[in-house]
Amino acid sequence: MGRSLTASVALVSVLAAAIAAWGAPPFTIEGKEWRSQQAFVESGARCATRHVDEFERAVIDRKLERFLAKQGSGAGKGTAGGGGGTLSTTPVSIPVYVHVIHDGVTGNVTDGVSTHH
Repeated sequence: MGRSLTASVALVSVLAAAIAAWGAPPFTIEGKEWRSQQAFVESGARCATRHVDEFERAVIDRKLERFLAKQGSGAGKGTAGGGGGTLSTTPVSIPVYVHVIHDGVTGNVTDGVSTHH
């Protein structure tokens, strides 16, 4: 009897979730529509960060090593912590990108707030 009751409760839970998802409106962002918010998350569209392959990663690593060598940091020479070189007084500009996920109102921040941080 206990096993039958457990199976029945599990089945009811699965059916309730399916009915809720079936009756839910589609999830839409910037004109693109998914059947549900879960389908959106599972599609990988949640974060638009592009993944790089091994070749591109190696190219980026080489460029970073050359940049750090020009800065005199000693990094890229196998030293832990990036130390070992002279400090550079040359200003360096590092681009920073802010990824804000919001529903149109909740969680949205102004460009000024993003820039300030």
